[in-house]
Amino acid sequence: MREDKLSDKGNGYRDAWFDQFPKLKTAYELKESFFRIYNCDSRREAEQAFHEWYMSIPIDRDFNGWRMLASTVRRRKHEIFNYFDTLYTNAFVEGLNSVIRSISDEGRGYDFDILRGKVLLSAGRKIETPKTDFDVMACYDKAYIKDFGVSFEDIHKAIKEGFFRV
Repeated sequence: MREDKLSDKGNGYRDAWFDQFPKLKTAYELKESFFRIYNCDSRREAEQAFHEWYMSIPIDRDFNGWRMLASTVRRRKHEIFNYFDTLYTNAFVEGLNSVIRSISDEGRGYDFDILRGKVLLSAGRKIETPKTDFDVMACYDKAYIKDFGVSFEDIHKAIKEGFFRV
């Protein structure tokens, strides 16, 4: 679990494990420091933080997995660190494309409009409304209702159940 999400009890358990298994502590610290790279305010700062993180990986072969991760980041450095120039990723679009490909594979002859309709309308929508204060009996203001569209879980479930077959 991420360090900032641990309770005092969780911290105690974690530290007890770290006393018994120092390599586990090192791996945990590598994970946390890697995630902290994304707290950087600029690309330059993030690239420097990554370099420092990379240099902190122990030479011990038990940490080869971390070096493999670092190698992947170095190979895709331009694409990964572009995040700090725009603060956006294409993760949502890639996930949606994967779902659309799955729907298309399940059926035959779907054109763009049919695929779009199935994705947007068929599996359900996630709508978030603000908490209601029953003492005041406040009415919902439409400006505060968030419509997130169809959840990926609902779409995947519908695919598995054969909803999109012709």
